[in-house]
This record gives sequence, C-alpha cells and structure tokens, in this order.
Amino acid sequence: MNHTPGPWKRIAIGKRQVIASGHGWLVELPRRGEPETDLQARQVEADYDLMAAAPELLEALKEAIDFLEPTLGRVNSTPQRKAYEMARDAIARAEGKATV
Repeated sequence: MNHTPGPWKRIAIGKRQVIASGHGWLVELPRRGEPETDLQARQVEADYDLMAAAPELLEALKEAIDFLEPTLGRVNSTPQRKAYEMARDAIARAEGKATV
C-alpha cells in the first residue's frame, strides 16, 4: 500500500496541530499537556516538521539509492556501502517492509 502523496504540511488550528496533504488531514497530532521546558517545546515542533517532510525524505532516499546502487560493484567504499544500506533500510521501514 502506498502512503498519501505529498507534499504534507504541518498546520496549526488554534492549539491543535495537524499534518495535512492536498487530499485533507492525515493526522491530528496529540498534545499531552504543555511542554515543561522551552527545549521540549522546540523538540515537539521539530518532530512535527520531520513528520510533514516524510514524503520528500522518502523520495530523496529513493533517488540516492538509484545513484549509489550502480557504483557499489565498482567501488569498495565502506562509507558508500553504509550510506546505501542505511537508505535501503530506512525505505523498507517507511514502506512497512522492514524485517526487524
């Protein structure tokens, strides 16, 4: 099954936060009280932004895989292979295909 197409946006509606696409709301983000510190508040806001960026991040990882995959047999680069494997595993998790 495919996810709702992006782009997604974080939208504030009063004190509520939602992640929405051009097709409507995807999820309302719950708040369990107010953050106790300014750092916690900034982390919550950053988490919302990360969720909203998910479709673009997934697409970027797929592009990176397409770029890296043909070179893996020609170059014995541990950092390159590690980047490829991390991207491949993240895509699998995002698509619900992770084995771990």
